Amino acid sequence: CKDELKPIFDEDKKLYRKILAKKEVPTRRLFSKDLAFYNIMGEVVIDGRKVFRLSYDGEAQDWRLKFFKESSANSISYQGSDLERTIKANEYILKEKEREAVRFIKKAIKRFGHLPLAVSFSGGKDSAVTLALTRLAKLRPDVIFLDTTIEFDETVKYVRRMAKLWKVNLVEVRPPHEFFHLCRELGPPSIIMKWCCKTQKFSPQNQLINERYPKGVLVFSGIRRSESHIRSGFKRIQRNKMIPKQVLAFPIFKWSSLDIWLYLLGKRIPYNKMYQYGFARIGCWACPEKSMRDLALVEMTSPALAKRLREMLTDYAKQAQIKDYEDWIRTGKWRFRRTRWQRTVVCTSSPLCSAEDEVVYNLGDVTYINRIRR
Repeated sequence: CKDELKPIFDEDKKLYRKILAKKEVPTRRLFSKDLAFYNIMGEVVIDGRKVFRLSYDGEAQDWRLKFFKESSANSISYQGSDLERTIKANEYILKEKEREAVRFIKKAIKRFGHLPLAVSFSGGKDSAVTLALTRLAKLRPDVIFLDTTIEFDETVKYVRRMAKLWKVNLVEVRPPHEFFHLCRELGPPSIIMKWCCKTQKFSPQNQLINERYPKGVLVFSGIRRSESHIRSGFKRIQRNKMIPKQVLAFPIFKWSSLDIWLYLLGKRIPYNKMYQYGFARIGCWACPEKSMRDLALVEMTSPALAKRLREMLTDYAKQAQIKDYEDWIRTGKWRFRRTRWQRTVVCTSSPLCSAEDEVVYNLGDVTYINRIRR
C-alpha cells in the first residue's frame, strides 16, 4: 500500500496534535505547514519515510502510538512535501494516466454503444475523478448517487453541490427503508452477515435500472485495483451478478490513491470535506467493515451518529441476551456477529438477484432473503 496515501490536511493535523499531546509527544518537528501523508494502515508518512502508526484500541478506549525504527518526535525535523512541487514532479505521469483513462472510456462506449451511459457518484474522491474524466471525454451521462441512509450529511451536500457546479443530471436513489429501521428487524449487519449491501445498495440499484434502463446500462465507476485484495482480481469491464443489467467499467482501475489526490488537488477539483477529518474512505459510516480507527473518528467528528449506532447495538444486545454486551460493543466484536437464520423478511423491491449462497425473491409486497444451507 505504498501509494495508497492520503494527504494530511489542517483538520487532520489538529487531530494528530491532540492525540500526540495526550501521549506527551512534542509535535513541533513533526508537522510543518507543508504536506504529510498517511496510508490505509494508519501510518503517517513524512518526507518519504514512515514516521509513526496511529491505531485505536477498543479495549482500552484509547489511541495507540508507535514510532518506527530510526524515527521519533525529537530526533528529526521533518520538512513536509511542497504541494505544487509534488504535483509538478508527477505532472507527466498524471497526464498519461488521464489520457489512458479517457481512451478507455471512449473504447468502452464504442463496445457498448447500444446501452445508455451513467456514472456512479458516491461522493468520494475516486468517483469525483471518474466523473471529471467522463467530462473530459465530452460525455453527458446520468450521474447516479445511491444514498444508503448511512451517508455523512456532508457527503449528500457535496454530491448536490457538485451536480450544480458541473451541471450534471443527478439521479438520487434511496432504498425504501432506512438502515436503522432494518437493524431492528434483522439485527446489526456484520462482516459475516452483510445484509445491508443487498437491502441498501443492490436492491434500489436494481429497481432503478429496471425502471430507467430496462435494456441495461453502462456505468463508469471509480473502482481501483489497489483498494483491496478482492478488487485487485476484478476485470476492468465486468458485470456484477447481483445487478445483472449493469455493465461496470473502471477508468481509474490502475490509479493509486496518491494519483487520485494529486490529480484532484492539481486540477482544483472540489473534494468531500470529510476527508479532512482523518477518514481515508467516507462511504457508509456505520459499515461493519469500518476499522476501529474509523469508528473512533465517527465518535470524534459526528458524536450524534456514533450515539445512534451505540443505542441500536445496545438494544439488539439486550434483546439477544449477549453477555457483557458493553464489551461486545466497545471492542467492535459486533462487527463479527454470526447467528443462525434461514428466512428473514426485508422490505425492498423485486426482481432482485441471487448469489452462490442466497436467493432473493419477492412475495407480495415484501422480499425474502433465503439462506441456502451448506
